[in-house]
Order: sequence, then structure tokens, then C-alpha cells
Amino acid sequence: LGQNVRLYGDKVLIKPSKEALAKIYDKVRGIVQRNKSVEQRDLIRMLNAVNVQVLNPVDPANRQTLMVGGLLIVAAVVGKFLAGYAPFWFKGNKKAIGVGMIPRGEVGLIFAQMGLASGVFDPGLFSATTLMVMVTTFIAPPLLKLVFPPVRPEQEPPEPEGIEELVTKP
Repeated sequence: LGQNVRLYGDKVLIKPSKEALAKIYDKVRGIVQRNKSVEQRDLIRMLNAVNVQVLNPVDPANRQTLMVGGLLIVAAVVGKFLAGYAPFWFKGNKKAIGVGMIPRGEVGLIFAQMGLASGVFDPGLFSATTLMVMVTTFIAPPLLKLVFPPVRPEQEPPEPEGIEELVTKP
């Protein structure tokens, strides 16, 4: 959908454009008119699929979007992981810092929506960016579990590494 993004004070309002809504209404109207004799549950199933645009990997039309999304995911994960090693003076757990920076959430989606609304992103690039945001958000917790193995209750937790460099003393 094309969106309108507006800032009202400290609130961001994102709503579909009039053109995008008109397209949705036309699709819904067409489905209802063509299926007047079907059962209600079947009609609802058809209507639920109107706004769901799935990136089917088998469909050749989606391959470019999926390839761009895959490249964005690899660049995002590798880039953030390596960025954890950038502060060479920090002696702490750089792997944990890198993995902790992998998720890209609301800010990435807001910029992608603004790009789509302004015409900088086409729907394919917007979908690829959304895919990258979703994958990086969901991949971080399992990776953090690998970086921080569980501590048994009888085991003392290790001393934090490098924390003294981040804490200032009075």
C-alpha cells in the first residue's frame, strides 16, 4: 500500500493513501460481486487474502525481491556483527555486542515506509527491507542464547568483561 506519513507533535501517523484504499475497495467489491452465492466463511477467506501479499519463493515474479532481501539480511547480520569488534579498546564480549546490534526494528520500518510513500522505494524494495527487518528481529534472540550459554543455579556467574571501561568512578 502507498502510505501517507505525517508528524503531529510527537506522534507519527501512517495511513494508506486514497489511491491505495481505492484499489483495495475495488478488489473487495469485485470479489463480493463475483461470489454472491458462496457461503459466508468462503467469502471471508477470499477477502482475508486481499491485503496479504506473500512473497512466494516459487513465483518467478518474487525472485528479485527475495534475492535483494537475502542480500540485505546477510549485509545486516554480518555488518552489525563485525561492528561489535570496531571499538578496539574495549576488552569485553565483542561477539555479544555485535549480536545484540543485529535487530533492526521500528526505525527501519518507518524509514522504509517513508521511502515507499515518497517514491524512493518501489514495492519490491519495501518488501525486501521489511523481510530484512523481520528476519534480523527474530534471529537475534537465538543467537544471543548461543553467545550467552545458560548458567546453572549452583554455578557462579562470570565476572563481566570490560565493564570497568564503561563505568566511571566517582
